Amino acid sequence: MTTWDDAASWYLKMVGDSDTGFNDLAADIAVELLGQCQGKAVLDLGCGEGHVARRLARSGAKVVGVDPTKPLLDFARAAESKQPLGIDFRLEAAEHLRSLDDSSLDAVVSVLALHHVKDLRVALSEVHRVLRPGGRFCVVIPHP
Repeated sequence: MTTWDDAASWYLKMVGDSDTGFNDLAADIAVELLGQCQGKAVLDLGCGEGHVARRLARSGAKVVGVDPTKPLLDFARAAESKQPLGIDFRLEAAEHLRSLDDSSLDAVVSVLALHHVKDLRVALSEVHRVLRPGGRFCVVIPHP
């Protein structure tokens, strides 16, 4: 079975192709749904190569990005090194957000990632745990 670690180079090539536009559309929708994020603590859940995390950081959010795929995080961290925006990228799965404290985030966003989670119930429980009361959770998934 192919894993995301195996598919990372293919994925990076796809998202780097400006003709695809698929991730840009999903990111546009997520950012619009989240609304104003300046000064807010936001988690990009399943951040992949960091595209959405970088957009949020440029809008003034304090961003943590988590993903279980090391090659994608390596790419995200390299981009952060070249153009620092203060994003903290962490190697974690949605079901195990161990590095994040309870009620520590104003918002969680997951763009084209949540449908890949192995145990959705556990992942949603983790999102609930790390969100502050009244926090926002924005999910964009592909149409089934």
